[in-house]
Order: sequence, then structure tokens, then C-alpha cells
Amino acid sequence: MAATTTVRTAARRILVVASETVDTQMLADVLRFRMRTERDVDLLVIAPALHLTRSLDQLREAGFDAEGLVADADPIRAIDDALTVFPADEIVLANDARGHSNQLARDLVHRARLRYAQPILHVVVASAPP
Repeated sequence: MAATTTVRTAARRILVVASETVDTQMLADVLRFRMRTERDVDLLVIAPALHLTRSLDQLREAGFDAEGLVADADPIRAIDDALTVFPADEIVLANDARGHSNQLARDLVHRARLRYAQPILHVVVASAPP
């Protein structure tokens, strides 16, 4: 992890793992649905440096109060690192719909579900435009 963040205590904590810059509107719709019954939610987005700023900017434009951390390129290692500073109640794995990424995500989702006690939600969304 390249940065630190201060996380306030919330009723629910959602960790979003974005290995690419994804279509944030689709992701935002999913997050709104997941958060519909909770008013007090902390949202932490972890992504490689190349994708983090854009993903955070887009989520904030969509109305989310999201924090972010630069993450390891290995998603499992990135989740492990993030969970040491952000005890998430749920993990959302956001991948774009390109075939190669989707193939990698299938194994990632399986490995994450075996490794973590938190519920894992896999969201396949369209690639963000450049």
C-alpha cells in the first residue's frame, strides 16, 4: 500500500477492488443497491495507481463519499493489505467486461471466496472510455 487513510467508524464498510478503470455508472448503480438499507457506509476503493484517481473521481461525481488506496497489482495481496487498515464487511470485485479480464476475474472471485469470510460480490462492468 502506498498511502494511508483515516477511516471513520461506520455501520457498514465496503471494499471495492478495481483492477482497471471501469464504467463507474454501472458500478455506482450496484453500490447504491447494496447500500440502499444503510445510511452510514464507508467505501474504500483500491486499485493500481494508474486507475485509482479516475475511479475515485468518477465515484465522487456519482455522489459517493469514497476514499482510495493505491493497491498492489496482485488483487489478493491488495485485498490482504487493505483489510489490515479497513476491516470490510463486504468486498466488491469490479472488473471490466473484456474477455481477458473476465477470465482472470473468474479465478480471482473463486480464490477470494475461499480466502475471505466477507461476502464477495463480483461486478462485471463495461470498460471506461479512455
